[in-house]
Amino acid sequence: MNTLKGTRAAIFFGMLPALLIYLCIAIIPIFVSLYYSFFNWDGISAKSAVGFDNYVRIFNDSVFWLSVKNNVIIMVTGLIGQIPLGLLLALLLNRNLKGSTFFRTVGFMPVVISSVMVSLIWGDDL
Repeated sequence: MNTLKGTRAAIFFGMLPALLIYLCIAIIPIFVSLYYSFFNWDGISAKSAVGFDNYVRIFNDSVFWLSVKNNVIIMVTGLIGQIPLGLLLALLLNRNLKGSTFFRTVGFMPVVISSVMVSLIWGDDL
């Protein structure tokens, strides 16, 4: 029982730096943006509170709804196209077909090339 407490504490303290970074980079800016959305402010002059007026204006804006529609179309077509295509390619490469080793290698090359490029860029043998 005592070992379990120590393990939980170690896990908590091990995850604490990542949690703090995540809070500072992702969560806190979301709440700050939400706070600023209730003001009319250009970042330099004094803030003036407008309440939900910004939300009323954006929901009545035709450009906003056009951009929402375009994003939904891109997302749906991307999902419909990418998931079946990726599954089909994965199933084909999992079989022992002629040339499947070549295509596995070609598919894995971007991973290898990016690692090599990073090591060459950061290496001191330039």
